[in-house]
Amino acid sequence: MHDVIYNNCFFHDQSQIKRRNYVWRMAMKGGNRPDNSYSVELDKIFNPKNIAIVGVSSAGFGFGSGILLSLLAIGYKGKIYAVNKNGGEFFGFKLYKSVQDIPSEIDFAIISVPAELVPASLEACRLKGAAGAEILSAGFRETGTAEGAKLEQEIKDISRKGIRVIGPNCFGIYCPKSGLTLLPGPDLSREEGPVAFLSQSGGMAIDLAHIGKWMGIRFSKVVSFGNGADLRETELLEYLQHDPDTQVICMYIEGVEDGRRFFETLKKVAATKPVIVYKGGLSVSGHRAVESHTASMGGNRIIWESALRQSNAIQVNDMYDMAHTALGFSLIPPGKYSGVAVTGGGGALGVSSCDLAERFGLILPELEMA
Repeated sequence: MHDVIYNNCFFHDQSQIKRRNYVWRMAMKGGNRPDNSYSVELDKIFNPKNIAIVGVSSAGFGFGSGILLSLLAIGYKGKIYAVNKNGGEFFGFKLYKSVQDIPSEIDFAIISVPAELVPASLEACRLKGAAGAEILSAGFRETGTAEGAKLEQEIKDISRKGIRVIGPNCFGIYCPKSGLTLLPGPDLSREEGPVAFLSQSGGMAIDLAHIGKWMGIRFSKVVSFGNGADLRETELLEYLQHDPDTQVICMYIEGVEDGRRFFETLKKVAATKPVIVYKGGLSVSGHRAVESHTASMGGNRIIWESALRQSNAIQVNDMYDMAHTALGFSLIPPGKYSGVAVTGGGGALGVSSCDLAERFGLILPELEMA
């Protein structure tokens, strides 16, 4: 049945399917790493030796205590410093009253405090040597208020001083290699694989990670970047192009900051690695929902579909489409394919698969009798 499952990855857009001599030029070992400082910064962010979690509640459940427990459950082996302004202890961890009280420099920070306290916490982490921080807190530009926009601008201003930011309003990073996980991801797999996922939505990020766990998709990196005050779709896509651990790239996008730069980058990356894109907010009601979710502009459906096709990206319409497509590309070796064979355990399955293949322009050559 595997051949049938793999072939599902092509059943999305007829204009893509008819290019049946499609050559998958996937760079199995990645490309040469660019000489960019952000590559070094992001390497450190994805593989931190120690983490400060700012906003760990000593009583009850909060995002800070939740992510700490998730990191322990998935098996993160680095040093964790927990911060709470009142001090105390949580789950055997000393709670430092401030980031400044942490006895060493930090590689990475996870911030989960009320929105108005985020800028000061981020600046403290920068001064403590953090290469980056993920901000789980919400209450910024997505609220549509002047105060929320002002707070997000402060985050941008601090990031320009020398700390990279994931978020705010996100679930963070899942990296099986280093043991980082998403906020609600204590039970995700530690088995590494070739698929990366960049998502503006935290819910979509955790959903695909869980789907992958039972479907057999293994991940290199999953990033929920939320509002994208600093790091977002284009720069992360550039990084993944040269990431030797990533061979297939998935994206859930609601809106982009710089359309021209994004599509130029997408076209360049899609020439070396498969890029699978699920674009949210293309309907009228979806467009309205996007504005209140991550403060993005959804965009015109025809323009998006045309631009994705011209960039040689593969557009899908839901998460299961994305999962099957990613699984197929992660398992099919690179090469030139001009025909399809269908194998299965039942006659009706074979008949329906043949009908579906021909509907989308795939050629099933007649096999010779043995």
